[in-house]
Amino acid sequence: MLETLFKSREFEASLGAKFKDPMHYVISTMRLAYDGLHKNAEDGKEYWSETTTDLVYQLDIKLPDKVFALEIAADAQDITGLIAREGRAVRLDNVPFSTTKQFVDVAYTFPTPADLRGRTLHATLQRTAGSFVGAQLYVYGGAWVSLGFDSLSSGNVTVVTLAIDAQTGGADNANEAVVRLQHDLFERSYVGAIGTMRAGPNGQGVRRAGGVDIDLPLVVRGTNLEPKFWIAGSQTPGIPGTPLAWRISTDNPNDLFDNFVSLYRIDAGFAPPLGFVRRTGIWETTGHSNFMPRPHAFGIRQLDFKIIPEWDIIANESGSLGRSRDWQTAWFEWRLLGGDRENGDRFEMNVQRWLDAPIDTFGIFRAVKIPPGRYWWSRYELQYFMNPGRPLRFGVFANWGQFYGGRSTDLELSATWRRGGHIIVSTDLIRTTAKLPAGAFTALLSANRFEYDFNTRASLLAFVQFDNASERVDFNVRFHWIPVIGDDVFVVWNSGYTTEPLSRFRFPDTRALARPLNGAFVVKVVHRLAP
Repeated sequence: MLETLFKSREFEASLGAKFKDPMHYVISTMRLAYDGLHKNAEDGKEYWSETTTDLVYQLDIKLPDKVFALEIAADAQDITGLIAREGRAVRLDNVPFSTTKQFVDVAYTFPTPADLRGRTLHATLQRTAGSFVGAQLYVYGGAWVSLGFDSLSSGNVTVVTLAIDAQTGGADNANEAVVRLQHDLFERSYVGAIGTMRAGPNGQGVRRAGGVDIDLPLVVRGTNLEPKFWIAGSQTPGIPGTPLAWRISTDNPNDLFDNFVSLYRIDAGFAPPLGFVRRTGIWETTGHSNFMPRPHAFGIRQLDFKIIPEWDIIANESGSLGRSRDWQTAWFEWRLLGGDRENGDRFEMNVQRWLDAPIDTFGIFRAVKIPPGRYWWSRYELQYFMNPGRPLRFGVFANWGQFYGGRSTDLELSATWRRGGHIIVSTDLIRTTAKLPAGAFTALLSANRFEYDFNTRASLLAFVQFDNASERVDFNVRFHWIPVIGDDVFVVWNSGYTTEPLSRFRFPDTRALARPLNGAFVVKVVHRLAP
């Protein structure tokens, strides 16, 4: 990152004219290297472009200048994602396209009014429009408004985010809305509230959810302590009452000890319309306590022990977390030895204990299925990963032991090569072999990544992934160019192809290239008009 900073034209232009403290240099370096920050020029603060909470949904964006964004996508069957970059925000939500469609997305940010110098105001309005032929295309239209009020006297910020989306076409004709309110407390804390709604055709089948959350990072006698709490409720047609979900947690992240504990409760029937929870009708607790002394001997910078095991336990809603017979799933991990070497390498030796009590049969790999039961098993783990800053980096991960009444072994190998600050090539191979009462299988996953940075303003990124469980290979290629700071040009291509042996057109047969399982070609141009 420092190399990127020192070679940048922005750094050269600032020499002898501008001054930054070391922390500002760190932030600027990350911004240049990863293009993941945007700066609020009004008050000099820097923010991550995307923030989330444990609640349901949050996206807060503070933009100081006008933004014009134009996006045209064609010959795409499925686009899913959320892009939040410097100076703009764009949402792409499950938009299938045929070859005759166009999709236009225009975003505009209002400048700060001159009469609000005491309390800065940032507002973003985003509208989406499109056209379609037949019933193949689902087009989202709506508005996105984000207001931020910054008190110069107290330094506290209140952010109000409103998002409204409308969908036309297809079977799922719905309108959605999100309202998020967040107010800063003290130096680092905040209290927030959120409301979401999803309405079906003609306002029928309205689903609602809302909640509040609070985060209180504190320093108590020189140590960090961060209590957090959130609670939410949902209303869904056909489900009586207002099922609730809540979590209370305390984090104690410090250099010698890193402690965390949390307690969840999620009622049966809790169903946020614009979010999800992995399981309902449960109690859940998670936590860990890491002991991390710094011996600075034998080439060890810092050790890492889990004498008290890290845990994640889920129990029945009517049961107790204190009785193992009420548990649905459980996971425990003891770290016998782990830590970081002086050269930046990381190593771990772990022992794990697992529980899963499925009530229904489920598939684990193709035709191999796990029947209902109560399964306990133990596993052992070794891992060693070299310093990611090395020009040539290797990593190995091995996990083996019992597994659903049988045995399995997981092996992961990774390698990364960097050269001259321009090229990064990496590959990961994960292989799982299992022999279970229900059958045996070998699962493979291969992920390969290539990145070439022409300079600090132009880069090419390519990603290829294959797995034999779904029998498909996926490609993603992205070109990113920054003509000037604040302007961006993206060219993105996505495609997936089948590798199923019985398929007539399977990759790598060249005839398969014209028959992708899914595909997208996106060209995006963003231009900032500064006042």
